[in-house]
Amino acid sequence: MSTELSVKNIDQILVKMNADHPGDIIADIMHWCDAHREDFHNLVRTGKEYYLDEVMAGKVYSDSLTDARE
Repeated sequence: MSTELSVKNIDQILVKMNADHPGDIIADIMHWCDAHREDFHNLVRTGKEYYLDEVMAGKVYSDSLTDARE
């Protein structure tokens, strides 16, 4: 998923929740973790790894576009 799509996805979730801040989503995820006996901190670590992979993939793609233009 592109970063633009990720942002749009969160914006849509916030509207659907009638929330104004991503912290509301995080709080709901924490409740979900409690209900399903999931480790929230592990979920955050995994999410951060996914995020970094996506950022690096975007940077590599962006760098390749810049190199192609030169």
